[in-house]
Amino acid sequence: MISKLNSVDSDLNYSSSLDEIKETSWQSMKKFFYNSQRGTCCDRTPRQWIEMCIYYMGYTMFIVCLFFGFLMGCLFVVKSTYPNTPIRTKETLTAAYHPGLGFVPNIVFTKHPIIWYSLDPAEEKSLGEYVQELDKFFITYKRADPKKYVDCKSGKKGNKPCFFDLGDLDDCYVPGYQYSNSSMCFFLKLNKMRDWIPKYYQHELDFQDEMSQSLIDHILASTNRKKVFVECLGENLWDNEHLGKMTYYPQQSFEGYFFPYKGEPDYLPPLVAVKLKQVTTGVVIHIKCTVWAKNVKMRLNHLHMKIFLDNTLPY
Repeated sequence: MISKLNSVDSDLNYSSSLDEIKETSWQSMKKFFYNSQRGTCCDRTPRQWIEMCIYYMGYTMFIVCLFFGFLMGCLFVVKSTYPNTPIRTKETLTAAYHPGLGFVPNIVFTKHPIIWYSLDPAEEKSLGEYVQELDKFFITYKRADPKKYVDCKSGKKGNKPCFFDLGDLDDCYVPGYQYSNSSMCFFLKLNKMRDWIPKYYQHELDFQDEMSQSLIDHILASTNRKKVFVECLGENLWDNEHLGKMTYYPQQSFEGYFFPYKGEPDYLPPLVAVKLKQVTTGVVIHIKCTVWAKNVKMRLNHLHMKIFLDNTLPY
């Protein structure tokens, strides 16, 4: 009798296991997400889910508190070790840094970029690359809607950014940008730096020892000194001899009313065009352009570049 009962139980277990085997993948997946027989969701009961959530919330809060505890401890140690050192604020950070000086056209992004094109008519493509780069750069200025800007030349200064008129670039803003046998133009610009306000040279005592006499004379002759001045020179006497005649448009400085930049999407960075005329061809000329303001660090205010007008013609 007992053996018969055992055989019946084994048959039932076998049939139930067969039923489980016969379950389709879809049925198994539905049973995993919700099993009505066991009362589980994703293989856990509601109590198990609540216990797990409480555990992980407590664990996360413990990690956050531990992090801030270590942070406050480190700050306490630093402040007690250096009690007279002020905490850097937004104002002190912007005072410690300043925008860098860049130029266009710059199609060779190296440590010392070079403007290099051939005077050979057969190599017109090399010259065209620089002209195309400048055309592309000036698109933003050409498409600017004057209604979104203020004419700051008249002394007005509102909530809108100042308008930069490309016509002020004079001889350099013409088709071809003066690129010819012995002349060329390149354009200086200050990179955007939010909330940076330049400090101006108002007195002779403000001048720095590294300034050239020609720059000092130019600043002294300026009736309005609320400007960021620039100067481009050859790296040495040999470079200056071959650099030719240099002219700045609209002037040898960036007007102060263009600053500070406050993140306006329509902001137009001011430009200074540098025209070189009667440049010696066939030699590499090293140029150093410098931006000058009282709160611009001397070791960070240089732009180094090279120019080479290749006069080598094919036989």
